[in-house]
Amino acid sequence: MALNKLCFFDLETTGTDPYRAEVIEAYFKTTDGLEYLMQSQVDVWSDEAEAIHKIPKYEVERYPSKLKAHNDCANWLLPIVDEYVMVCYANPTSHRNFYPNSWIYFDKACLINSMLECDIDIPFFHVISVYDMVKEAHLRGLFTPNKGKNGRINFGQENVYKTLFGREYKSHRAKGDTEALIEIYDAISKCLYMNSPITKKDQQTLI
Repeated sequence: MALNKLCFFDLETTGTDPYRAEVIEAYFKTTDGLEYLMQSQVDVWSDEAEAIHKIPKYEVERYPSKLKAHNDCANWLLPIVDEYVMVCYANPTSHRNFYPNSWIYFDKACLINSMLECDIDIPFFHVISVYDMVKEAHLRGLFTPNKGKNGRINFGQENVYKTLFGREYKSHRAKGDTEALIEIYDAISKCLYMNSPITKKDQQTLI
């Protein structure tokens, strides 16, 4: 697999535990223009999750059944994971509160587990974490995201995007998050490859 063959993806789910959360939406887009949007009903609704992703329950109830949605998605995805490198934003340490000795990527674990619940076996695949790339850029002194309300640097996707491009995007829908992810990846990968800091002037050109 060449690194110029990438498949970016994002999920919207019913929770933050990757082994219990159900996938409501999943969006995939490859570097050569292939794309797929999965929308799925879920078994257990979460009002707390709805407050974050803003996808109303009545809308999800009109989505395809969980089994059909996941089977259709798997038919599209299985050839992709063999040919493309998968890319997500996920923070690999954000779920250690659930599993203290596990270092996992939420999107990957949640996607695989959601498929397994539908008796669909997805082959093991590696992911590139854009969160890890942003952290690496920061550690090298090449890029520093804005600070959050707590006064600490915020490495969340929305904040990193706003720091880079000076604008917000429609977040918490799988397609919008994936498209923003691609923009972040392009900017940060260039920064790391060139070992060149992203300055305020550079950010103006990105805008």
